Amino acid sequence: MDEANEKAPGWDAIDEAIVKIYGDQEPQHYAPELYYILGGDEPLDGISIYNDRKNNCYHYITYGFSELYAKESENPEVSGFGFELTFRLNYEKDIEVYPTRPVNLLQNIAKVTFTKGMVFDEFQTLSSGPIRIDPPTHIPEYYLFSMRSSEK
Repeated sequence: MDEANEKAPGWDAIDEAIVKIYGDQEPQHYAPELYYILGGDEPLDGISIYNDRKNNCYHYITYGFSELYAKESENPEVSGFGFELTFRLNYEKDIEVYPTRPVNLLQNIAKVTFTKGMVFDEFQTLSSGPIRIDPPTHIPEYYLFSMRSSEK
């Protein structure tokens, strides 16, 4: 079955929530070349980036912490890990191609979640400090591991 014909009710639910905020804005979307379930290295199936001109920021939204395609977990009240993440990157000047460093950060958080079962509670935040290549960003481990353990 080709991707256009696959049913993805979880993905559709995220899109429905986003359209209420950004209308018909076409996001920049990043997806791994090889999906995690097929042996790829990046756990998230995608990350969409919207331009929030009202707040002068790029808004990154994940797809993959929740069950996007079918119910797989035994808990009927929780979809996957029970959350998706968003990330806002402020800008002073709007650019055409949005920065991808936050995509890498979100995928790295997903790796911790998928391998160690650490998840976020509602409205919990992760403080990372500046994200940049040079000098390297140091994300304290205690922030990543202050998340609660999953029953998954």
